[in-house]
Amino acid sequence: MKKSKFSDSQIMDALKRAEAGLAVPDICRELTPSSATFYKWRARYGGMDTSKLNLLHIQILHPQRVLLNKCTARLNNIAHQGGEYFIGSKDIFNSHF
Repeated sequence: MKKSKFSDSQIMDALKRAEAGLAVPDICRELTPSSATFYKWRARYGGMDTSKLNLLHIQILHPQRVLLNKCTARLNNIAHQGGEYFIGSKDIFNSHF
């Protein structure tokens, strides 16, 4: 997953400013996201505060990160064993013929 160049607090600040009545193009000019990005933020994070956003990251992203790290470790283990995990020590091409 691509890391956002905007912090959670910047996103929440931009959304709060829009709720307060500041125009979206003015917010986008100041923070430099596109208006499409701003509206995606509004759809995804609208109505949340920073603590809820942090909880969302912990509940969703952390388990995905753990799973990715486990898969990476397994693949590294297989690569270090020379692929013997799948084919064993026998020559698979000559053993069936």
